Amino acid sequence: MVYNGMRYHPLYVVALLLSSGRVAVAEPLTVYAPASIAGIVKTIEYNWLVKPGPGIRFITGSSGALARQIEYGAPAHVFISANTDWVEYLQSRKLINRHSRTAFMENVLIVITGERARDEFLAERPKSLQDVFRNFDRLALGDPRHVPAGIYAKQALKKLRLWKTVQKRIARASDVRKAFLMVERGVADLGIVYRTDVGKRGTVATVAEIPAALHEPIRYVAAGTNRKHSDTARFLDYLISPGTRRFLVDAGFVVPE
Repeated sequence: MVYNGMRYHPLYVVALLLSSGRVAVAEPLTVYAPASIAGIVKTIEYNWLVKPGPGIRFITGSSGALARQIEYGAPAHVFISANTDWVEYLQSRKLINRHSRTAFMENVLIVITGERARDEFLAERPKSLQDVFRNFDRLALGDPRHVPAGIYAKQALKKLRLWKTVQKRIARASDVRKAFLMVERGVADLGIVYRTDVGKRGTVATVAEIPAALHEPIRYVAAGTNRKHSDTARFLDYLISPGTRRFLVDAGFVVPE
């Protein structure tokens, strides 16, 4: 290949153009999302990449930890939170576009136990949530200081007047998926996680579902940050499209009408 009057190998020319900035490389859309959707990220990526356009990459973790990272300059184009509080936290700091906020799905809290304790808990047939928490060693949940699932769990336990009783036996996890793993691996005999964390995995058993009246609504909210990207609006529309809504319902999430 001839370039500027001289002959070069084609791969060398491509590398030269990229390093000189003469070939524009589309920046992928970067989405910061809660750990509770980690199980569906690959499907979201696949469905997104079917259409032409820039790529997409997900960074998952606790909504609170991700919000702090964005506050300190992390390169997120879209922020998805498992509660509204962390979106409002960033909005108050003018780090997201408030007009782009989209509440697109909800979830359910459940109490789980692992294989070792499953027979014991299920044999007792607890009649109430108070019965569930009467006899256990460790309760795994997301750290209530920043993990939405832990915040919701704390609200529920307080309404049940159980928080003071259980708090000394809580194993705090940095996100809800790690709380699930604590139970799955036998580190804790009980855990409070989302229904979607369990899915079809047979390594844990659901002991009880926590009524929605005991905590704030579990709403997932997406918003564009002040770091501009040409595909931010298209991605937010994609989250509420009919195809995505059907997929989310199949994955166990609650999609409001």
